[in-house]
Amino acid sequence: MIEREYVIIGGGIAGLSTAMALAKEGKRSIALIDRELSSSYHASGKNAGIVRTLTGDLDLTALTKEGRNMLVQAGLMKHTGGHLLADKRELLSPYLKEARKLGISATIGKGSGIMGLKSEEHLKIEDDGTLDIPAVLKYCSESLERSGIDLFFNSPVSLITPTDKGMIVTIPSNEIRAKTLINAAGAWASRISQMAGGMALPLATHQRHLSWSAAPYPSKGPWAWWMDRSLYLRALDGGVLFSPCDNAIAEPPSSHTYPVDGPVIEELANTIKNVAPVFKDTPLGKTWSALRTFTPDKKFVVGWDKVNPRLFWVAGLGGHGMTAGFAIGELAKNLLLNPQKHPLNLDRIKL
Repeated sequence: MIEREYVIIGGGIAGLSTAMALAKEGKRSIALIDRELSSSYHASGKNAGIVRTLTGDLDLTALTKEGRNMLVQAGLMKHTGGHLLADKRELLSPYLKEARKLGISATIGKGSGIMGLKSEEHLKIEDDGTLDIPAVLKYCSESLERSGIDLFFNSPVSLITPTDKGMIVTIPSNEIRAKTLINAAGAWASRISQMAGGMALPLATHQRHLSWSAAPYPSKGPWAWWMDRSLYLRALDGGVLFSPCDNAIAEPPSSHTYPVDGPVIEELANTIKNVAPVFKDTPLGKTWSALRTFTPDKKFVVGWDKVNPRLFWVAGLGGHGMTAGFAIGELAKNLLLNPQKHPLNLDRIKL
C-alpha cells in the first residue's frame, strides 16, 4: 500500500492543473490516477484549443481571464485575438458589458471583421488566442514529473474505501491511502463520488464534434465564433478547424471509439457554406468527437463535498477547461489548503 496526502482521480486538465498548483505550494505527496494510457484522452486532449475568455458568466470569466494570463506567462498561447459574431448587436452586448466589468479588452464593430466570413456585427476580444493542445499537455506532464508526483496511468479505479482518516483507492497495481481524494474525473466524476460515499451530483455529458479542413487560413488569424449559428473555427496545422457547436447528450462510450454523427457533419458543411463561404469548396477532412461535462447550472464545481468531508471536487468544466484550467488548479489549491466560501463551491447545489 502507498500512502499519500492527496490522491487525484482524473488526468485531464482539471487533475493536472490541481496537481501542479499543489506541487508549486510544496505539497508533493500526491498520486494522480487515470484509467487511460495517457492523460486527457476523453475531453481535454480532443479540445479545439480556442482561448475564449468571455463566457457569459462573471464567475467563470474571472477564471478564464486568469487562466489565459497564466497560459501566456507559460508561453503556451498564440496571440491571435478572437471574434464573437452575430447579426444582431443585442446578442453581443452582454459580452461587451462583461468585458468592461472584468477589464477585458473588447470592441464591437460592423461586419465580421474577418475576410470571407459573414456576420452583421462582431465583438473583437483583443487578447484571446489559440493553443497547441499537445504542447499544453506536455508542459503539464513534464511539470509533474519534475515535482516527483506519482503518476498512475492505465489504472482504472475498482474500489474506493472511505476510512476515518481518508480514503483507500484500489487500482490494478496497488492500493493508495490518502487523507483527501480529489475528484477530477470529468465525465466519470459522479460515479467516483458515488464510489467514495459522496454527494449524488448529476453531471451531464455532451458530445462535441470537430472537423479539420485543408482550406488555407492565416496562422495568426483570429478565431471566429458565431453566437447565432452553430459554428466556430480557428486556424490549425496549415488549415482550419471547425466545430458545429453540437451539444447532444451522450454517455461516455464503453470502448475508446467516439462515434461521428454523419447528419451533424452534413449540417456543419451547410452552415459553413452559408456564413463562411470562403471555405465552401474545401471538403472537410479528419473528423472526431469528444465529451464535455456540465453541472446542472453550467458552472464549474470546485470545493468540498457536502456529504464526505474527505472528498474534494474539481469538475464540470464544460468547454472552458483548457482556457481556465491553470486558474482552476490555483483555486482548487487555495480551497484545499484554506477552505472558504466561493461561488463555485458545492454548497450552491440543491439536490
